[in-house]
Amino acid sequence: MVARALAERLGNSGVNVELMTFPGRSSGTLGKLIYELHHALEAFSAAKQALHIALHLDVIEWVILPTLIAGRHVVLDRFWWSTGVYGMVDGVLATILDALADAEWHLWGSRAPTSVIPLDRGAPIDRGRSGALGQPAP
Repeated sequence: MVARALAERLGNSGVNVELMTFPGRSSGTLGKLIYELHHALEAFSAAKQALHIALHLDVIEWVILPTLIAGRHVVLDRFWWSTGVYGMVDGVLATILDALADAEWHLWGSRAPTSVIPLDRGAPIDRGRSGALGQPAP
């Protein structure tokens, strides 16, 4: 909701902006498949993280970088750090997470976020609910 509000405000002020759910979960996409696998599997934590990073690489290469090159600003609802946190919570070794992150950082190249807005939820995310609206997760 924060990312959506930011993108709307930027758009309303004339900024050429694209809101993206990172790494994506639009119906019929690889992102949706990996999102569902990631949230359904209890085991294979390192493998889940590797799939997630593979999806990041795909979205960065084929969606985000071309959008940036076209001169549009991109608002992402999360960045790699969220995947690192999920991996740590799932018990993935830090050395594995670092190796996975290296592939992503190489693809980003010299590009880095110009702004990061960290959020403190105060309570754990209920995976069966969607944010503050209390609606079922998509």
